[in-house]
Amino acid sequence: MEIELSEALCGLKRIIRTLDDRQLVISTHAGDVIKHGDVKVVLNEGMPHHKNPFDKGRLIINFKVRFPVSHFLPEPKLEQLSKLLPPPSQDPEKMDTEQDPEDYLEAELEDIDPETENRRRRMSGHGGGYSDRTRIRMEGGGPGVSCQTQ
Repeated sequence: MEIELSEALCGLKRIIRTLDDRQLVISTHAGDVIKHGDVKVVLNEGMPHHKNPFDKGRLIINFKVRFPVSHFLPEPKLEQLSKLLPPPSQDPEKMDTEQDPEDYLEAELEDIDPETENRRRRMSGHGGGYSDRTRIRMEGGGPGVSCQTQ
């Protein structure tokens, strides 16, 4: 079932049609958050059991959360929304107190089409992507850069 981000965060109430053509109202409790890919069940509303057609199994619903398009709100509204949502997991102002903020480099994220990128890599002969060593460093594990002594 595809749901909007607002429904995933604030609750939803939907009417779904069952296999036996009944209309079933499903809803979530206020404060329950549904994440993209979550699976929920409605007991006794699924497929009938083989030997007992009046005894029904579980109706399984796989949720897909639709996110809004870019720039769906003007910046002042985004600031208001940001104050209502949980804070970021990492505050740039509190990242590393021992390092001078001027030592950080700024970088912007850009959109990328994975299929186009894969074709570009294959055409240029770089089909393998990153080496395991680079991937470990990018993911935050493994040893840091070090100099070899002689």
